[in-house]
Amino acid sequence: MVSGNARKGKSRCKYMKINGAFAPGFLPFWGEDCYITPMHEASDKSILEQHGLRVTEPRLAVLHVLKEEARPLKAYDLIEKLSSPGHEVKPPTVYRALEALEQAGLVHRLESMNAYVYCHDHAHGHDHEVVFAICDSCEKVTEIDQNIENELSPALKKSGFVPSKKVFEIHGACSDCKDES
Repeated sequence: MVSGNARKGKSRCKYMKINGAFAPGFLPFWGEDCYITPMHEASDKSILEQHGLRVTEPRLAVLHVLKEEARPLKAYDLIEKLSSPGHEVKPPTVYRALEALEQAGLVHRLESMNAYVYCHDHAHGHDHEVVFAICDSCEKVTEIDQNIENELSPALKKSGFVPSKKVFEIHGACSDCKDES
C-alpha cells in the first residue's frame, strides 16, 4: 500500500513499495503525485526480459528512476531516491543493479560525471562506441550515434597505441543553454 509520505507533498523524490514493486512517490519535476502504473511496471519488466535480465525489484526500481529522470544520476543519488523511511536501500544493491543494466545495454555510465543515464536506443543496441554530448549547464545528455571509431582506429594503430577502453564524452552547452550564456 502507499505510504503516507508520498501524499504529504515532500519535495524530494522517494520511492516505496506498491503491490510488491518499487514505485515512485512524489516526483517534483512532474509537479504531482505519481505512481508506477501497472502499464509502466509491465513495460519495465518486458525491457528487462528482452535483454535477458532476471526481473528483480532493485533492477525495476533503478531502471524506472533512470528512465524518468531528465539528468544523469550518481549511484548515491539513486540510493537517496529509492530509500524511504523504514526502508534504506544499501549501496551494493544499487551498484549490482547498475552493473547488470549497464552490461545489458540499458544504461550508460558517464565516466566524466561518474553518473548513469538511461539508454533510449537500447532496442537497437550499439555495434560501436557512442558519443555523449553533455551540457554543463542543465546536465542534458544526448547520445550521438556516430561511428567515430572508424576514423580514430587507423590513427591509433599507426601510432602503435592499443586502447583498453574507449569513452567519448564531449562537454559544452546544449541548444537550449548556448544562448543563455
